[in-house]
Amino acid sequence: MSDAIVKVNKRGEVTIPAALVKKMGVRNGGFVFLDLNGDKSLTVKKAPRIAPGEERYYTKGWIEAERRATEDYEHGNVTVYNSLEEMMAAFEKKAKRRRK
Repeated sequence: MSDAIVKVNKRGEVTIPAALVKKMGVRNGGFVFLDLNGDKSLTVKKAPRIAPGEERYYTKGWIEAERRATEDYEHGNVTVYNSLEEMMAAFEKKAKRRRK
C-alpha cells in the first residue's frame, strides 16, 4: 500500500510530502537515492550525508564507471607498475604511438 499519491508535473518532477521526508530523516538540502525497479516501481532511500563538492560521486555516470573499473580489476584487466616513473613512461610511450 502506498503512503502517498503525488502528481508528476510537466517537467517530470514529483514532490515528496513533508511528512514522508521527515519520517525518512532527510533534512533540507539532503539527498535521496532513487532506484527504478524491474516492475517499474520506484524505491526512494535516504542517502548518506554528502560532503559539499562530492555530489559527483553519487551520479549515475560515476557509479557506472566505478562498476566497470571494479569489473576490470576483478577480471585482471589492470597493469601494475612498480613506481610512478614506470607508469608515466608507459603512458608517454602510448601517447607517442597515438600521435603517429
